[in-house]
Amino acid sequence: MSDANAHRRQRTNAGRAAASGIVRALIPIVAIGLAAAPSAMAQSRGELLYTTHCVSCHTTQMHWRDKRSAKDWSSLKFQVRRWQDAVSLGWSDSDIQEVARYLNESIYRFEQGDASRSSLRVPTGLSRELDG
Repeated sequence: MSDANAHRRQRTNAGRAAASGIVRALIPIVAIGLAAAPSAMAQSRGELLYTTHCVSCHTTQMHWRDKRSAKDWSSLKFQVRRWQDAVSLGWSDSDIQEVARYLNESIYRFEQGDASRSSLRVPTGLSRELDG
């Protein structure tokens, strides 16, 4: 019986060594994955929606052009609503607010006033621009 026990112990030790080698090999891979995770998780909902649905047509150059449509916070929210309607995205008011907030924080820097309000009406003067 001692030969059988010795053989069993050898197999167990070999299995443990193999498992230990696999775990040691996986540690750097897991560490790299965990290091990359915070940057992916740091993406806001507004940024996620914008990069998923808008950047194929709207590069950041569009936001810097001289004849940009967004002139203030209210018109920025209006333009986000307008374009999501144009391509039938079906965003909620909250989604529109988040995309506008992302664009404002990353590009425009308009004064938001009461940012908690969801004022998505047509800005003064812009309705004439749309009608004419």
